[in-house]
Amino acid sequence: MLPLAEQSDMIIDLGAWMLRQVCVQAAQMPRDFTLSLALCLRHLRSGQLVKHVLEALQHAQAEPCQLELLITEEMLLDANEDTVFALRALQGLGLRLALDHFGTGYASLAPLRKLNFSTLRLDRSLVRDIEADGAAGIVQAAVEAGHALGCQVLADGVESQTQYDLLRRLRADLAQGSFFSAAMDGAALGSLLARR
Repeated sequence: MLPLAEQSDMIIDLGAWMLRQVCVQAAQMPRDFTLSLALCLRHLRSGQLVKHVLEALQHAQAEPCQLELLITEEMLLDANEDTVFALRALQGLGLRLALDHFGTGYASLAPLRKLNFSTLRLDRSLVRDIEADGAAGIVQAAVEAGHALGCQVLADGVESQTQYDLLRRLRADLAQGSFFSAAMDGAALGSLLARR
């Protein structure tokens, strides 16, 4: 269903709805907690993203700093000046931007010059293969590049203690994956955070 929606303007309405849902969830979380939402290219290019974000934040009474938008390298390579301007405007409001799936496709640092990203998210394929010959060196280079650009580096798809230990040794800042928890819905996450 989602690939079909992405080929039409239906994805813009779906993206606006998802923004509202994420902002409602964010408003129920502790203020130091950030929720991330992956953007699709059509919504990013629509000219309606800033309006949809502002409406979602106002509707939910969420703080902009509680929302992080995920953007891929490919999306930025296709971005025009209006798109970059819109993303900078959202950053100006306090939203965080993350470069998602880093290490796949182009694996270029050029997109990092267009915007000040808060987070560089290493793709799960890098984490999955981290124990293979030479793979840790690639992850280390990505972590160092992210830090040099002022980003927190998040490793996605951590599935084992060994992967986690290696990532800590390579100085990744954050990690997520099944090693820590199975996927959970917003209500379960809220209950978990209430106990901390």
